[in-house]
Amino acid sequence: MSGLHGRSLLFDKSIHFLANSTFVRAAPITLMLVWLWFRVDSRTIGTRESAIATAFCTVVALVFVKVLRSFLPFRLRPLHNPDLLFVFPGGDSHALFEWSSFPSDTATFFFALSTGLFLSSRLLGSIAIIYSFCAACLTRIYLGYHYPSDILAGMIIGIMAAIIAFQSDIKGSLAYLPMKLLRHHPQTFYVCFFLVFLELTNVFEDLRSILAGLHYLTLLAN
Repeated sequence: MSGLHGRSLLFDKSIHFLANSTFVRAAPITLMLVWLWFRVDSRTIGTRESAIATAFCTVVALVFVKVLRSFLPFRLRPLHNPDLLFVFPGGDSHALFEWSSFPSDTATFFFALSTGLFLSSRLLGSIAIIYSFCAACLTRIYLGYHYPSDILAGMIIGIMAAIIAFQSDIKGSLAYLPMKLLRHHPQTFYVCFFLVFLELTNVFEDLRSILAGLHYLTLLAN
């Protein structure tokens, strides 16, 4: 894929924008989930339970990958590997230098989200999976953020997380308290709903920045 680098400045800039814009990557998928949530039909309750399970499994899968990385050998990203002679197509060549590339947390996030959507709606889920693969995965391979194996591992983790969360007994358990909160305290529920889907759309960048800042302050205090 590196043979395409540098042939079109517009193309390279577009790929860079798409790969690094959390809103452009995630908003189409989260908006599909929100649309399903507010669709009223005979399957409304089941659909809403599925949306809750999707959000939950996406968060859990993302945390799992972050923890898993700390136990796996550090892997340089392609753009930082001097043996590959990677031609960087523009942007910050030091991006993500301190983070291991395996497995891809981005692929995990988007495929947990898209698989959950697929298990709720085949049509919307198929669109989400194709969009995730192109916008969130291929772009990061093109920019040298990940090897194909990083993406594949992340995809498998995300898909498995969604499949497990959608087991009927597990999905019912995950949705029980949120659905109870919705029935008895809808205002409180929708405040939480808004915050969760806002962070999903932002791929938890704000939350990660806050946690990183708190960690830094803790180090300074010590």
